[in-house]
Amino acid sequence: MQRTLATIAVALLAGLSPLEASEVAVSATQITSFGDTGLDGRVGRLAFRGGLALVAQDDTFGGLSGLTTTGPDQHVSFVTDRGSFVAGQLAYDDTDRLFGLIGVTVEPIRNSKGDPLPRQYAKDAESIDTIYRSGIPVGVRVGFEHLTRVADFALTDGVPGGAAREVELPGWLDDLRTNGSLESVCIAPQAPPSPARPCC
Repeated sequence: MQRTLATIAVALLAGLSPLEASEVAVSATQITSFGDTGLDGRVGRLAFRGGLALVAQDDTFGGLSGLTTTGPDQHVSFVTDRGSFVAGQLAYDDTDRLFGLIGVTVEPIRNSKGDPLPRQYAKDAESIDTIYRSGIPVGVRVGFEHLTRVADFALTDGVPGGAAREVELPGWLDDLRTNGSLESVCIAPQAPPSPARPCC
């Protein structure tokens, strides 16, 4: 009887998934070149400003896919192909060079019922963009592949979470069930007013 109870307890513990964001210590190494191009060098029409290689001992961290700015002072959020939101703040040194990601939290992405996504093929988040209202970030939109869908999530102090709000997709896209179905999502800005036409 004791063995049976112990087995049940282990099974219950193994099935638990954290619903709240957990803090994760992340170490960063600066990337100072892009191919043959160094810092501030030109890559086509862009200037390379640097990058980061991020490592954490926590196995909930990793598989980063999309990135968006979600708050002031360089607060950013990633999605992962493991079904998580990773949020933190980009840190810069005295020369305005990116050198780290601080205050990092990892939280499971949830379904429309508020539960963590149940299976790996449903967790494959590939892209994220920020939803703004009157210039203020109020949510994020996330694109998934494998089980192709798009969903919106609330933002609290720059950190995404809460229950998913599904976004309707056209049937031809909704029916796709492959690893290469939906790699990017973006929200178009409001169209500016049409310029006045010259008269006469």
